[in-house]
Amino acid sequence: MSIGGPKTITVKIFVQLTGLTKSFQFQDNMKIEEIINEIREKSNLQVDTNDHGLFIPLNVNTGKKPHWLDKKRMLRHYQFDPANVVSS
Repeated sequence: MSIGGPKTITVKIFVQLTGLTKSFQFQDNMKIEEIINEIREKSNLQVDTNDHGLFIPLNVNTGKKPHWLDKKRMLRHYQFDPANVVSS
């Protein structure tokens, strides 16, 4: 756990179902699964998101490969570049 409790992280999310990119704030101790549910609620999506996930695209600056985020891991496990957009 980080000193001083959880940290707030702002993440830009491209919501494929709406075609919109929004900034969301999450606590770094939230699981990805919780974040997906919160995105669904805040985006007023009326669909089941059990088969949805969060995807980090290729980072052309660092060469880091694209990958899906593990729903069971906490947000703090991943290091986000604020310039990147995460897809849901």
